[in-house]
Amino acid sequence: MKVLLIDSATDTFCVALGKGKRVAGEMFFERPRGQLLFMMPSLMELFRITGLSAEEIDFIGVTSGPGSFTGLRLALATARTIGQVLGRPLVTVNTLDAIAGNVMPRGDEVVCSALDARRGEIFASFYRVVDGALKSISGYRAFKAAEFASAIENLECSRCIITGNALERYEKPAGDAGGVKAVLLPPSYWYPRAPALMALALAGYHGGRAVSCYEASPFYMRKSDAEERQERAETTQ
Repeated sequence: MKVLLIDSATDTFCVALGKGKRVAGEMFFERPRGQLLFMMPSLMELFRITGLSAEEIDFIGVTSGPGSFTGLRLALATARTIGQVLGRPLVTVNTLDAIAGNVMPRGDEVVCSALDARRGEIFASFYRVVDGALKSISGYRAFKAAEFASAIENLECSRCIITGNALERYEKPAGDAGGVKAVLLPPSYWYPRAPALMALALAGYHGGRAVSCYEASPFYMRKSDAEERQERAETTQ
């Protein structure tokens, strides 16, 4: 089983190739802007250095959101195009799941994946290990900073391991609260990386969640700024 992995949902950019259950090659950059210029050259270089060809790919795994509207559209457009040309299915991976997948808690520990959603909000989900796999126990929610701290306070666990780029802006509200020990991970854990993307994409594929390039869609947790401005303009006319 060979899989192409694509992520540009946040301020980083990751393309990778998986072979079997291992990552054959990964290209990862911190690239808040200009991702479009680097997408295809990075993919071509990835195929070159791994010695794999595009025709060998069985399916494509791509992050679908939440995240940057522009970044999500770029990754999905690239995955759809490749899927259409090669006749391969896509498996979408939730961005919060992919970030949480960088961590494996122990015992009753909880992992929190938290993205900076701008506008004073945090997109987050809380996870536990269930039957050997990391599962969301909260669903995907948008929090205000105070609500996020309260959610941590109310957790029933020994430690809450928090990761994601929301820590850059909201570190203080995520501190120890209500007897729950909050552990803040460093930036190397904040973004989707190939091993977690690979595991989630394979689980989705074998779980029957592969779709055609025409069916794959982004997961938005709110409307874009442009859409909201358009709605306000229409209501005032």
